[in-house]
Amino acid sequence: MVNEVKVGDVIKATITEIRPYGAFFKMEKTSGLIHISELDDGYIPDIHTIIDVGDSATIKVIGLEANGFLHGSLKQVPSEEREIIHNIQEEKERKEKDFRVLKNRLPKWIDEKLKEIEKNEQH
Repeated sequence: MVNEVKVGDVIKATITEIRPYGAFFKMEKTSGLIHISELDDGYIPDIHTIIDVGDSATIKVIGLEANGFLHGSLKQVPSEEREIIHNIQEEKERKEKDFRVLKNRLPKWIDEKLKEIEKNEQH
């Protein structure tokens, strides 16, 4: 499988580890690194704003070592695919925000419903 991947290919992989200098990924029987400079254009104060452990990523292979270790890039992925990835990231952020709101409101809502039930049982 490793021999089938070549420089220039666009692959799907899973992010396995985040380090200050980049993100490691795994694809079937091989793995690699996306250096922080290949994650996005411009300064990245926190890699987690771009990608996180467990994320599925579309990566362009920009380097291949003799042992099969890959060097990848998110920012060199063709623009159509980058837009899809961007939309997915925005959706993920929206869902996380919605979840935080729900998580904060749920205990109050449960308390209100329990009080309402108790009130109805008393009548």
